[in-house]
Amino acid sequence: MYRSECLKRRRSPRAPTLFLAPSRRHRILPVHMAPDSGALLPSSRRIFSTLCTARLTFRLLLMKKMSTVLRLLSLLLLPLPSVAQGLQVVSSIPEPGNAGVALEDTVIFEFNQILNLNTSSWNTAVVFPRSALSIQSAEACVAPDRCIAGDEPRFIRYVVTHNADVDYTWIYFFARSSDGHVLSEPYVLTYTTAATISPHRVSGVLSSGTPASLHAGNRSLLRHLARSMQDNGLGVPVFAADSMKAAKAFPSSHALQGEGAHTRVLLLDDFWLDERFWDIRYATATLSDSGPFEIRHVRDGTYWPLAVRYTDASSTEIEALGFYDADADGEPDPITVSGGHVSGVDLTLVPFTLSDARTHVDEAYTEAAAVVDDPSLYIIYSISGARPSGEAYTWGYRFLSGTTGEMVTVVIDPLGPTIDTTQLLSLIEEGMSPIPGDFIDSRTALEIYKTHGGADFLAPFRPNNLTTTIQGGNFRSRTKDHKDRVFWWIDVVARTGSRTEALTQRIDMTTGEVLVDTDDSPTAIQPSEQPQIHQLGRSYPNPFTTHTTIPFVLNRAAPVRLEVFDLLGRRIDVLIDQVLPPGSHEATWHALDQPAGLYYYRLSVDQEPALNRPMIRR
Repeated sequence: MYRSECLKRRRSPRAPTLFLAPSRRHRILPVHMAPDSGALLPSSRRIFSTLCTARLTFRLLLMKKMSTVLRLLSLLLLPLPSVAQGLQVVSSIPEPGNAGVALEDTVIFEFNQILNLNTSSWNTAVVFPRSALSIQSAEACVAPDRCIAGDEPRFIRYVVTHNADVDYTWIYFFARSSDGHVLSEPYVLTYTTAATISPHRVSGVLSSGTPASLHAGNRSLLRHLARSMQDNGLGVPVFAADSMKAAKAFPSSHALQGEGAHTRVLLLDDFWLDERFWDIRYATATLSDSGPFEIRHVRDGTYWPLAVRYTDASSTEIEALGFYDADADGEPDPITVSGGHVSGVDLTLVPFTLSDARTHVDEAYTEAAAVVDDPSLYIIYSISGARPSGEAYTWGYRFLSGTTGEMVTVVIDPLGPTIDTTQLLSLIEEGMSPIPGDFIDSRTALEIYKTHGGADFLAPFRPNNLTTTIQGGNFRSRTKDHKDRVFWWIDVVARTGSRTEALTQRIDMTTGEVLVDTDDSPTAIQPSEQPQIHQLGRSYPNPFTTHTTIPFVLNRAAPVRLEVFDLLGRRIDVLIDQVLPPGSHEATWHALDQPAGLYYYRLSVDQEPALNRPMIRR
C-alpha cells in the first residue's frame, strides 16, 4: 500500500516506470496508518515522505548509471573518427555563413584530435583580404575559453580586429596532430561583418596540364603572372626559388617543407599584371590539383579566377599556376556574379616540371642561332632545382659563334627560353672543346654517379638535405690528367644541422667513364675521407644578382683564406685572409662589378686541402 501511495504522491507523468524490490541493503520500514481512514498519520507523513524521497532518489541514480553504461556502449560501437577520418576541423566560431560578426572578436577552430604543440604544426591558416584584418594573438587551447600551456589542445583561437562591412575567408590548409596525423582536407570559413551575407556560389573544375591555347606568347604572360604572385607575397615559382637558401640548407628551420601540398582558387576583385597589389575577395582550397571546387558566399560583382598550386604547407613555392580562359585565347577572363550562382568556371593548372639536360637542347640551339651565326654548345649547367635524378627546373646552355666569336647563353625554365648576351667571352675557357651532339644525358650521368659510390652517399639523407650541381663541358681547369675530355661535373652536398658532406665526380660525356686524376683525392671521395678540420657551406642566395653569403665552420683557430675565381681559374676577389677563431663564420661577396656567369669560391685553412664550391651570378 505504501508503494502505490508513494508513487501516486511523487510520480510525475514522465516518471520512470522501473520499480525496485525491497532488499536487505535497502530495507523498507513499516508505515503507520490511521484506523479505517487509509490515510497516513501526521507523525508518519514525515517518515513516509523521507522514505519516498530516498527510494526515488536511489532509483534515479541507478537509472543514471544504466544510461551512462548505455552511452559508453554506444560510443564503443561508433567508429573512431580520429583514426578512420583523419585529422579534421569539425567546427568554427564564427560558423560558415555568419553575418554581423563583431569587429573585435575571436576566431576559433575546433579539431577532432589533439594537436601537436609545435607552432608550425597548427598556425598555418591564411585569411583574405589580408589587409582588412589584424591578428593580435594565436593560441592552442583545450577549450574555446581555456588556453593553458602544457595541456592537450583541440582548439586554435585567434584574437582579431575586423574592418566594417567586409567579407572574410579563412583557409585552414595544414595541421598536425600529436599522433602525427595531418589535416585530411582544408577547412574554409567565410563570414562577414556586414549585416547580410551572399548566398551565391562560384563552382568549376580544376585540371592539371598544359592547355592547347597556351602558346609561346602566352607563356610570357604566365611568367608575368608568376612575378606578380611573388610581388603580392603569394609565393615564388619553384624554378625561380632560391633552393640553396639557409632555410633549406638547415632542415630544422623548415618543418613544413615537403608536407601539405595544396591548391588555392582565388577570386580577384581586379586584375592587372602591372598592379603591385591584388585584392583577393574570396577563396577556397583543395589538397588535389584536379577535381571540382566551390567558392561560397560570393557577392554580386566581376572577378578574375586564378588557381595556385603550392609544393607544401609553407606556401612559399608555387609548382603550378592557372587562370580562367573562357574563350580559349590564352588570356585571363573574368566572371560576373549577378543575382545567382555561377558554374562552369574551369581552370587548368600549368605545372612547372623538372627536365633533364637534353630535353631543351634543340630549342636552345634554335634560340642561339637567332642571335649568333654558327653556334656551338660549350657548356650546360643546372641553374635551379637540380636533383640527384639528373633533372632540374632551369638549365643554362652556353654557345660560342664559330664565325664571330660571340657568346650567347640560353636559359630555359618551365615557361620557356630567355636569352642572355651579356656574358663575357672569358667565361669559356681558352682551348675548350665543344660538347658533342651525342653526349650522355644528365639522367644517365647521375645513374653512373650512383653506381660509383653515390647511392651509398645519398642513402642516409633526406632529399631536402641535398644540394645538387650538374655541369657539362670541357672544364680544363678542373682536371690535370683529362684536359682533352668533355665531362659532366657532378657535385652533391648533404647538409644537416651538425655536419656537411660532399661527393663530387667527373663523368665523360661520351663514354660514361668516371674520371679520376692520379693526385686528385677530392674527386669522387667518400664523406669519411673528407678533412674534418673545417666545413664549407653553400653560398646563399645562389644563383644571385648582387651579393651572396658564404658560410663556413672552423673546428680550431687557424689562418683562413677565402677567395673567388672565375672559370679560367683567375682570382677575382679575396674575401678573407686572416687568422680566425673556431666556430661558425660567414663572408659576403658583393659582385655588382662582375659579369653574370659561373664562379667558384675556395676556402683554404692552414695546411688542409682547399674546398671549392660553385656559384652563379645572374
